Amino acid sequence: MTLDVVGNGSGDGQVTANQFFAALEAIRPGATATLQDAVPSDPGNAVNRAYRTTAFVTPDCALLTFVKETLNLSLVQVSDLLLSAALQPK
Repeated sequence: MTLDVVGNGSGDGQVTANQFFAALEAIRPGATATLQDAVPSDPGNAVNRAYRTTAFVTPDCALLTFVKETLNLSLVQVSDLLLSAALQPK
């Protein structure tokens, strides 16, 4: 999947994790709690690391893969989510 976004006027086109989770919660209330509950407790686990340390969400990042699989999102829903996230304030 290729996604080209302009964002909220910053011009960098990068979606921060905060923007992503704000958009996710706006679209699917309670989804962030569902994700948090699904994150493995082992700090060495790749999903745990992605959930806790991802700074920018990209179409191929581990965090987005985890979110897509956990919430059973389609590619269209993921694309819409990223576009919505790009419009969130940084």
